[in-house]
Amino acid sequence: MDFFARSGPFAIGSRLRLLSERLQRDAGELNLRYGSDLKPKWFPVFYLLMQDGAADITTLAESIGQTHPAVVKVVNELARAGLVERRPDPKDGRRSIVYLTASGSATIQPLQQTIRDVDAAVAEIAAESSHDLWGALGEWERLLDEKALLKRTLSVRRKRALRELTIKAFTPEDQPAWHDLNEAWISEYFVMEEADYHSLRDPQSYVLDRGGQILIAHYRGRAVGTCALIPMEDERFDYELAKMAVSPAVQGLGFGEALGRATLELAWSLGAKVVYLETNDRLRPAIALYEKLGFRHVSGIESPYERCNVQMAVRSGE
Repeated sequence: MDFFARSGPFAIGSRLRLLSERLQRDAGELNLRYGSDLKPKWFPVFYLLMQDGAADITTLAESIGQTHPAVVKVVNELARAGLVERRPDPKDGRRSIVYLTASGSATIQPLQQTIRDVDAAVAEIAAESSHDLWGALGEWERLLDEKALLKRTLSVRRKRALRELTIKAFTPEDQPAWHDLNEAWISEYFVMEEADYHSLRDPQSYVLDRGGQILIAHYRGRAVGTCALIPMEDERFDYELAKMAVSPAVQGLGFGEALGRATLELAWSLGAKVVYLETNDRLRPAIALYEKLGFRHVSGIESPYERCNVQMAVRSGE
């Protein structure tokens, strides 16, 4: 199998599928040779019924780890083969119980002999192997239950992307990104207001000349995020965190959190004690991020923006 030697663990799903198909082919042939017409895909359901005598669909699905529709499909195939039957549950007429038929019960003896012989053959393979595959499969299943491969891979992707992220002070070359990234999210959810046009067209006078700061996040050679600190006249707050935007193309990589933390670290380094922000309750992911950064809901000041209906603040050291 040159492909797997070249692909490495990335192709683990394909390799396990091929191994499963090889074993299932042998299992189908063994059933025929031992005098049973039982198909390999029927085995989990049939085996549980052989052990327990009867069971409802939900119990079978939970025991096997398959979906309810998948188990229903197998039960229907077993029923057409004359091996099982469904009867109404005497305690609950809305569901049915699956039982082995006489033909199904007659299949038990040859199946039990097949199981004993296969167990012996598997033990022989295990003795010749330097790895405990059965034990390893159980461990992998447990680990994947704790954290799925999808989630693990996305976590690796996020960590790698964050290593490539740089956050720098605003320069005139960042003006298009400052304007476009913020206009994009505002226009998606709300209507651009007069204050938006002023701040996005002229960040120099709106933010920087007032003693504020703007940070720009760069990823792979382009600006992908913005965030500003604007001095406030209200004595309760030192700076407003404003115009925080992240390109949709890179959302989900943790850039918003990294940008927010960098902005707060800048505020604390400038001597700020409290940072304030305004947002809207429609922006639930943004509010969740702010809460993760330590912001708490407060009663703020009168906002120049009609869309503002949520005020939050965070204190240094919190």
